[in-house]
Amino acid sequence: MVDYHSAGQPHPYGGNGPGPNGDYMAQEDDWDRDLLLDPAWEKQQRKTFTAWCNSHLRKAGTQIENIDEDFRDGLKLMLLLEVISGERLPKPERGKMRVHKINNVNKALDFIASKGVKLVSIGAEEIVDGNAKMTLGMIWTIILLSPSWKDGLAFNALIHRHRPELIEYDKLRKDDPVTNLNNAFEVAEKYLDIPKMLDAEDIVNTARPDEKAIMTYVSSFYHAFSGAQKVPGAFVPVLSPCPGASDIVGTLRPDEKAIMTYVSCFYHAFSGAQKAETAANRICKVLAVNQENEQLMEDYERLASDLLAWIQRTIPWLESRDPQKTIPAMQQKLEDFREYRRVHKPPKVQEKCQLEINFNTLQTKLRLSGTPRNPWPVPPQGLITAHDQFKSTLPDADKEREAILGIQREAQRIAELHGIQGPGSNPYTSVTPQIINSKWERVQQLVPKRDQALQEEQNRQNSNEHLRRQFGSQANRVGPWIQTKMEEIGRISIEMNGTLEDQLNHLKEYEENIVEYKPNLELLEQQHQLVQEALIFDNQHSNYTMEHLRVGWEQLLTTIARTINEVENQILTRDAKGISQEQMQEFRASFNHFDKDHGGALGPEEFKACLISLGYDNYITAAELRRELPAAQAEYCIARMAPYAGADAVPGALDYKSFSTALYGESDL
Repeated sequence: MVDYHSAGQPHPYGGNGPGPNGDYMAQEDDWDRDLLLDPAWEKQQRKTFTAWCNSHLRKAGTQIENIDEDFRDGLKLMLLLEVISGERLPKPERGKMRVHKINNVNKALDFIASKGVKLVSIGAEEIVDGNAKMTLGMIWTIILLSPSWKDGLAFNALIHRHRPELIEYDKLRKDDPVTNLNNAFEVAEKYLDIPKMLDAEDIVNTARPDEKAIMTYVSSFYHAFSGAQKVPGAFVPVLSPCPGASDIVGTLRPDEKAIMTYVSCFYHAFSGAQKAETAANRICKVLAVNQENEQLMEDYERLASDLLAWIQRTIPWLESRDPQKTIPAMQQKLEDFREYRRVHKPPKVQEKCQLEINFNTLQTKLRLSGTPRNPWPVPPQGLITAHDQFKSTLPDADKEREAILGIQREAQRIAELHGIQGPGSNPYTSVTPQIINSKWERVQQLVPKRDQALQEEQNRQNSNEHLRRQFGSQANRVGPWIQTKMEEIGRISIEMNGTLEDQLNHLKEYEENIVEYKPNLELLEQQHQLVQEALIFDNQHSNYTMEHLRVGWEQLLTTIARTINEVENQILTRDAKGISQEQMQEFRASFNHFDKDHGGALGPEEFKACLISLGYDNYITAAELRRELPAAQAEYCIARMAPYAGADAVPGALDYKSFSTALYGESDL
């Protein structure tokens, strides 16, 4: 078999291959080419490269023992490349023959070549034959392919490990190597006194950065940190047993590739720890939010269940109309009802309010955390599209199934033709034609069921959205209408346009208008009932809820009735006392003056101000003057009023009576 990765005679890895251009490793000097002749160097590389491979293969649940032998069939080699790159390689061949092994190794070498790496003198046959030098050369090539010093994260990780306050590691981006490298170089030069020996652009724009330059620069970090205090609580990486102390000390010059591979393990250890810590913190936050939300859900369900149970027990009692034959029995029944209204009902009203608070709080928290508040929060169009894409692959899958079954039938035919008695099962797989057909029939049954389920869910979601829009449209009309009427009634009670009879007639017209509007609220109640039956708990089309609108409607009815009653009482008082219309308007103007919040009643501070104006106090304070008078007038009075010296004086009390007498003389007011 022709190996398209080989050319000419084998060379030790790292040497010049045939051809005018050589390869990216052709820049090594003669000393670097001779390194494999030194058994100590080869021993270091075997041990280091084996440990490096196992540090990645352990993520896939396997490892190697002998780097020369364990990569010969190409299976673990392909797995290693998949773990490092995060990409899927072509499906390997599971046969035990030499041709299968060569094909697998070629797939691995093809993948390496697809990353822009030119492999000279490293062929699949040498790897399958267990050529140690070619195998080590191939592994060194893979090490250079893996995340390395080129993205700048390793340099930043070294600094962050010892001086975390200098590097904001979480903000670094792997896809911006120039910024990462410049950041590390500038920090090292400014705070660690490490000269800038490398240029970011030279590292990024070079297929393979110069190892000796990298090692020289990295050694500067050792000198900078060797005397530094270890950061308390910092992560201590557990590294693979790479070059041992005896391997390094017992060698005239330690193998640079082994040292570089070992140092790169620090980057992966620190980077992985940082990512794990960040992920753990995020998971803790998510769990805390979810636990809090779950507790709110449990509280809501418990309160709702208890309240519903109480309502179900109470309704039959309230609906009971059993006649009482004696006066004491009737009186007892009336007393029971009074006790219900006085003792039993108020706490249940409070529980209902708490339920609404819990519900709204839970909805807000779920909305902020991005958690769906009910299944299928939006029409499942994305799922339908994905399902349609899946169905489009079924014809090809059926053809592949038929092809597999055809191969099985052909194998049976050949065996029967030549009288071959097989073991009865395929040694390469446990999947039988019966299993394939059974699974295919199951898929054929599930596909239409999935179609129906998705269509039903989409119809339900469309119906729910229609209910949301219907309720939102009506609520957005009713809510502002109630608010407008409340404001108009408030203005009528404050303004003094026309006689009291005119105001009363105007208010009764408003009352009739409000009563005529009630069908709109009843329609909204019907729409709300449909929303509740559909288990719809949120509506982005309106900020109004049915509970808020009910309260607003009741307040509107109460306000209009109270205002009409006040005007009627004013008419009765006017007629009984013989007060003229002008006097009534004067009284109304005086009252409105003290009714600062236009609430229709005087609060404590407003009533106090009224009493002071009528002379029902012996003193006044500077704060009260500043509150009740314009600034200039208040300061004028404060400057001219004498301190009040009565027995009921308070600190800072002023004698306003003497001041008033001096200005206006004696007055009955």
